[in-house]
Amino acid sequence: MQKISAKVVVFWGVFFVLLGSLVAWQFLGATRSRMRDNPSPSHSEALHGLANVASPRGAPRFELPDSQGKIHQLEELAGNWVIVHFWATWCPPCIEEFPQWLEFTQKWKDRPLRFLAISLDTSWAEAHKILPDGRVPSNVIALLDAEKILPDLFGTYQYPETYLLNPKLEIVTKWVGPQDWAGPEIGEAMERALGMGAGGT
Repeated sequence: MQKISAKVVVFWGVFFVLLGSLVAWQFLGATRSRMRDNPSPSHSEALHGLANVASPRGAPRFELPDSQGKIHQLEELAGNWVIVHFWATWCPPCIEEFPQWLEFTQKWKDRPLRFLAISLDTSWAEAHKILPDGRVPSNVIALLDAEKILPDLFGTYQYPETYLLNPKLEIVTKWVGPQDWAGPEIGEAMERALGMGAGGT
């Protein structure tokens, strides 16, 4: 009888452990579902359709030259939404995507959105083969990072790669690889983001 009782105790112990695990798993699944269905309206909802990072983080600060030798700092753009785009002439997907990206920038000339086109070429002579000074829209600043230091600071690993910064200059979105800049998804999401105003979180 003692042996049978011990077996029964073990059986029911294992049963309740498994039952508890099942209940916990279902609870976590329901919680994740609610989080997906009801994201925070201040950030996730406004940027719905973009690949949001887990939480905003300050973008790396930098000093990079334009083609005239003028040094630019990220802080110059504080108060605006900023799209940082890393590209290079030695990157075939970059070259294919770039004309569409430039067209996208021109749709936002009168909005609080600025663009940084950061070339990773070794010289302006190389970068100008794709982006001569005459093709740079007024709301775009073209910069050169010949040492390729900034992509590592941002966490870039595949080109082209693009980041959206809020007016506090925090990274809120990252696009890996070429994107459909002519499609409605990014444009509509940006409209919602701009509607958030200078807070951006």
